[in-house]
Amino acid sequence: MTGAIAEEYLTRAVVFSAEPTPAQERLLRSYCGAARFAHNWALGQVKDNLATRTGERESGIAEAELAPSQSWSAYSLHKEWNAGKEEAAPPWWPEVSIHAFRSDVVAAAAGLASQSRG
Repeated sequence: MTGAIAEEYLTRAVVFSAEPTPAQERLLRSYCGAARFAHNWALGQVKDNLATRTGERESGIAEAELAPSQSWSAYSLHKEWNAGKEEAAPPWWPEVSIHAFRSDVVAAAAGLASQSRG
């Protein structure tokens, strides 16, 4: 039966309630804030680059002379984040795992890739 769809599916899930301590809740909130900050930063970098290039085109600057276009890949955005995090990141960034920031730089890159594919 090549290509046939199975008639029965079994789905199992575990539901539990998270009841963090106040300290754990602060940590969770800081991780969520870090992820959101990084996501917005990545989108801002891309939007700023696009706006710069659009402005240059409207000013009559030749295509070859435009500011370099920015790569939207997770690798490139993460590399840029690492290079500029001392200036770009909030003052509390060293207190949060770098993975909280990296995860949403990657998510922003995935969203941009999805959007560009249409």
